[in-house]
Formats: sequence, structure tokens, C-alpha cells
Amino acid sequence: MFNIEEIRLPTHLELMPEIVEINRVTDIQLAKLEDCIDELRDNLLIMTSRESGISRREKILKISPLDTDSLEERRFRILLNWYDSYPYTEKDILQRLNRLCGAGEYIFDLDKTQNNLECRLELTSKKKRDALELLLNEILSLNIALTVGLRYNQHVKLARFTHGQLSAYTHQALREEVLPNE
Repeated sequence: MFNIEEIRLPTHLELMPEIVEINRVTDIQLAKLEDCIDELRDNLLIMTSRESGISRREKILKISPLDTDSLEERRFRILLNWYDSYPYTEKDILQRLNRLCGAGEYIFDLDKTQNNLECRLELTSKKKRDALELLLNEILSLNIALTVGLRYNQHVKLARFTHGQLSAYTHQALREEVLPNE
């Protein structure tokens, strides 16, 4: 980032021990400055934020992270709360789900006649389930019954494996764990 190559001292001055030491210390300080500038640039956006940016936003939003939360899980929880705006429409909720979970990573089934909403997350997103349920409980009307669950593995997904391959798993693991793509 910094280019001080165009500033050159005469050769006899560059070889002086004092100047060599000044250059060494200056290089260290410039490297630290570059790291700080990179961190600030990364922390501008939530999706690229480092630990310091995530913890700062958690402090602003009064979110207490769990000790077991990864940076991605903390980032997800911040995204849930950061762009909060009312009123919510079905389109707004779907856009938010696409942004947070990814398109195709959930099933959104709204029964307007019965006032029921069923949201099923893919197994790859199961750590996001609780945070998503909190969000939907907060933004949905009180007259809508909410069910948030996981999309468990079904026969269609398991049919590509042989019985020998499936025997390595328990019944619960076959139902609830993400299976390898073989």
C-alpha cells in the first residue's frame, strides 16, 4: 500500500547505522499501519468483518455471544438484528431469509387461510435454527402460528447409497446429519 521507494537517500547516508535503524523501525510501523487500515476496511461491511468488527457490533446491539459460537454464527446473529425495519411483508421476510440462509436453503410455507407459517431449514443450516426462530417470532403477527424445524434427510437423498454404506450410520445420524457427497 505504501510506496516510499521514490524517496531515496544518498548511498553514504543509507549505510549509516542510525539511518538503517530508523528505516527498520519505520518499516515495522508501516506494516502495523497497513494491518490497521486493512482491518478498518474489512470491518466496514458485516460480511467481511473481523473479530473486532463483529464484537463492536455485538456491543452496539447488546448481543451476548456464546462461547461456542463461531465467527459465522455471530455474524449471522448480527445480520438478523442490524437491518431491522418495520413493517414486514411476505416479500421482505423471503428476501431476509434468502440473504441470511441462502436461496434454496429453506422451505417457507405460509398458509394464509389457517394463519400458519412453517419454515424448514436445511441440515447444513441447523445452527441457525434458534436465531431464525427468535427473529420470526419477533417480526410475525401474533395471529400467525409459527413452526420452525429442520429438513431432515429423506429416502430420496439416501437412495444413492448402498445398504453397506448406510450401515456405518445410526438411524438418528441418517435422519439428522449432513451426509457426504459421494
